[in-house]
Amino acid sequence: MQQPANGGPRVKVLLVEDNPGDVELVRAALADVSWASFEMDAVERFSDALSALARTAYDAVLLDLSLPDSHGLETFSRLHAHDRSVPVVVLSGLDDDGAALNAVRLGAQDYLVKGRYDAELLARSLQYSVERGKLMDQLAQALANLRSLSGRLPICAWCRNVQDGGAGPWISIEEYLSLHTKTVPSHGICPDCRDKIGHV
Repeated sequence: MQQPANGGPRVKVLLVEDNPGDVELVRAALADVSWASFEMDAVERFSDALSALARTAYDAVLLDLSLPDSHGLETFSRLHAHDRSVPVVVLSGLDDDGAALNAVRLGAQDYLVKGRYDAELLARSLQYSVERGKLMDQLAQALANLRSLSGRLPICAWCRNVQDGGAGPWISIEEYLSLHTKTVPSHGICPDCRDKIGHV
């Protein structure tokens, strides 16, 4: 996501919608927002959406659930399974709380009903989805770091170096922590060692 000249966010959106009238309504709504700049591409078919995602890095996807080659919540599930990195806002003609909850449970960032949103709601839904997506990426990275620190960590009983990954090179504990965490080691003397040194 880039910053436009006015300082607001620039969001690149893929709209997956087969109704030309709905495409124009979304385009007009996003153009009406003053605090952000939206760049939108539109495709009509699910297969075209997969091709577009393979070619271009989008900040978010607006997804209609009724397409010529895919229908219902399966449309979202298939897209989400194909690319979990891009946040998806469902844009549906079905005003159904159950479907909305199921979509969110499956991983959709939001569920908007056609004809029930204005420009501000649409823009904020997209913007919040992008920000939540960033937080989820950070959380996934943090969990990956935690997993890398789980299990056995070979430590030399003599020099206290550790073997990175259990099979890699032997490095200092300070270097290991710097590589695998955001910890910045600092050195000092613990109270027990201070007492021992004081008696030497």
